[in-house]
Amino acid sequence: MVTIKKKPSDRQPTFEDFPVVDILARVIWGEAEGEGAEGMQAVGNVILNRANIKDKNIPEVMFRKDQFSAIGDKNRFNSMINLSPDNPEYIQALEISKKLLAGELDDITNGATHFYNPNTANMELDWIKQYPVVTTIGKHTFAKGAF
Repeated sequence: MVTIKKKPSDRQPTFEDFPVVDILARVIWGEAEGEGAEGMQAVGNVILNRANIKDKNIPEVMFRKDQFSAIGDKNRFNSMINLSPDNPEYIQALEISKKLLAGELDDITNGATHFYNPNTANMELDWIKQYPVVTTIGKHTFAKGAF
């Protein structure tokens, strides 16, 4: 039997190159870098809450158009894709992702479906004005509403 070896590719990796646990960790990092374990868990809770409400898989929720700013921002997206496996915050996000997917972490957001940083968000967005705030964790405000 002959084995054909593929040449290494110089292409940019995409999220399709990663398992769900890793995709979730990268998006958690992208949205909550610098927010510590609690802030990362809260972002992960929102993603899982949306998946449960809409009966969708996690990638479907994360990649829905205009849902998560880290995915919509080209530079941030590239940073998430190219994260070093040695990055301490990525390692932390990966552990949180594993525990969230295993059902080992509670929802600390009171069922939130949205979050924003009031210091950087456009506070004139309809959903920010309309959806009730359910909690604040770190720099993020968490709200519950339709999406």
